[in-house]
Amino acid sequence: MKHNNIILNTPSHRQAPPKVWQKQIPAGVTGSYLAECESLRGIAILLVLLFHAYLQIAVERPLQPNLFNAFIISGNTGVTLFFVLSGFLLNLPFLRGQKQPLSVFFKNRALRILPMYTVMVAIGAIYHKDILSALRALSFWNLNVDILWPFGSVWWSLMVEAQFYLLLPLLYGIAKSPRWRWLLAPIFCAGCFGYLLFADHLSWRPSHFYFISVPKNSILCIWPAFFFGGVLAWIHNKYKLAIGDYLSNSKFFSDGGSDLVLLAILLALGAELLKVSQLGLWTSYILYFDHTVVEAALWTLLIAATLYLPLKTKFILLNPVFSFFGLISYSLYLIHFPILFFGLKFINKYYPGLPIASKPLQIAILFILATGLSILTYTLIEKPALNLKRRTPG
Repeated sequence: MKHNNIILNTPSHRQAPPKVWQKQIPAGVTGSYLAECESLRGIAILLVLLFHAYLQIAVERPLQPNLFNAFIISGNTGVTLFFVLSGFLLNLPFLRGQKQPLSVFFKNRALRILPMYTVMVAIGAIYHKDILSALRALSFWNLNVDILWPFGSVWWSLMVEAQFYLLLPLLYGIAKSPRWRWLLAPIFCAGCFGYLLFADHLSWRPSHFYFISVPKNSILCIWPAFFFGGVLAWIHNKYKLAIGDYLSNSKFFSDGGSDLVLLAILLALGAELLKVSQLGLWTSYILYFDHTVVEAALWTLLIAATLYLPLKTKFILLNPVFSFFGLISYSLYLIHFPILFFGLKFINKYYPGLPIASKPLQIAILFILATGLSILTYTLIEKPALNLKRRTPG
């Protein structure tokens, strides 16, 4: 899809972090902090940024897919990583048996996503003079990438998150009730049926489902990513100490075997994303379900590897740079595309004679601008809300 020359694909175990990381613990953290997840969140946002950057140069200078650039050009794999991390982190309090009334759960979720999101919706509504679309966005109702363009280009994923927030406590409520626990099996089967249905693997396929016009951009089809994250959360809660002790005491894993395992996971993920990138952007989106389960499973394995394996090369994935981007990832996720869109539009209008070769530099400058603005919005908007979340009882 092209909008004003901008191309967009249509489709957020250790009890304490290392000392060098302790000053970077985000606001709002009330339980044990997993620096690994913060760093992986930074990798996720960078993959999103690089993908959107690639879309701006792909027409003039497409890349030949390989194992390395497939992480960038294959599509929304950074968003898939966000979903897996969300499934992992949000399942943990429930699995630990922490007292978490629904009012507190939803209040905390609202404090996490609504302040910054509301600001962006308000800006989009003022720019387009469209209050109805703003109200629809604030209710997470049937969002697509065109709503309040370009501000809403990534809001579809927040709709999926909101659907997950509604589903998660419901499932745990059912699981805790001996009377209704049996419903979990048919719910899982229904989820698998929906996945196959909208993957075009069944002969009958409705054009829409309730209020969701694009099932591929909804919990109906993206739930496996949250599910794999939840499975890892269950393993982490129940066996993290046993797994950690076994791997640390294993000569193979301690003497470099862990790094070989990590490399194997990365190569497998790269190979899967290479298949996707070779299909092409739109074909891969149409065939989304032929790879999303494998992709989510491999990202889950990567998260597990960073949590448990005694890696000698852990600094590659766990470092201050990725942690910094993980910290501001939500603001940057919401801000970067409007900055990219309006920035390139401005450059094309007032400096039309610039060579195509300078476009990567233009994009890099715009992303630096988006990063600086994200630091500001994190400090002024996100952080106060997160501090309030930390003070919430329960």
